[in-house]
Amino acid sequence: VIDFIAWHKLYCQKRDLYCDIHFFMEQGKSVYHNTVFPEYKCNRSLSDMFGLDLEDMNYFKNVMDQNYNILEYTINKIPNCYFYRLKYCEADFIPWYLMEYLIPKENQEESINLIYTRDKDMLQCLKFPNTYQFYRANYKETTSIITPKSLLRHWAKLDENVVIDRVADWFPLFLSMFGDNAD
Repeated sequence: VIDFIAWHKLYCQKRDLYCDIHFFMEQGKSVYHNTVFPEYKCNRSLSDMFGLDLEDMNYFKNVMDQNYNILEYTINKIPNCYFYRLKYCEADFIPWYLMEYLIPKENQEESINLIYTRDKDMLQCLKFPNTYQFYRANYKETTSIITPKSLLRHWAKLDENVVIDRVADWFPLFLSMFGDNAD
């Protein structure tokens, strides 16, 4: 994490750019998914704990909690770096919410927003100006830079000549029709 921050800070410093870095971490099972709509992820056959017994599962959770504590303490001490730990809630919607409601539109238009994630739900953020997502579905694939223009080509394998206006605005609907294996 420190190397990631250092690379981005140095890159921006050399180009006289301002840089904010936000980290969103989830911890615990989502209350929404467990209580309000438990059917949502019921088809996922693998447990988050990979078959660990109760003792090993508790040890794993304790180690993760300590790691999050260290990350939270360290990252929040670095200027213009922010660590958010969401307990019992998924972080999927947080960057979208920040850009939709909290970051002034003029700041979005003057900024470049980079999202690093393996979560395709974050692709909904590509509707915002100057927003790009670095994405890798698994550790065997190469990293892709997804733009609003490459969104459907990346996910639906559509021909480059297919044009859909404001595709990022329609992406949540498209993804629901295209299908999510977990749903």
